[in-house]
Amino acid sequence: MKEEDKPIREKDSFDILIEKFGIYYERWKKAAAINKDDSLGASIIKIGIRIAGILFFIAISPFLIIGLLFGLFAAF
Repeated sequence: MKEEDKPIREKDSFDILIEKFGIYYERWKKAAAINKDDSLGASIIKIGIRIAGILFFIAISPFLIIGLLFGLFAAF
């Protein structure tokens, strides 16, 4: 089936959420990117941003696992 023959579907809330997440992820990536022309202080702050992101994801991972387990239990 050709690309132009495919039916066009409306954006649902999941599509909107994914787009917003992509925008925020790109901002986060730009904020944490270390460039050659950054000062030492800016580089240290950017490294701190990366460490904060890693710690945030480690902190929420148990909640995600528990949420997935509840979802699996509810499905069966």
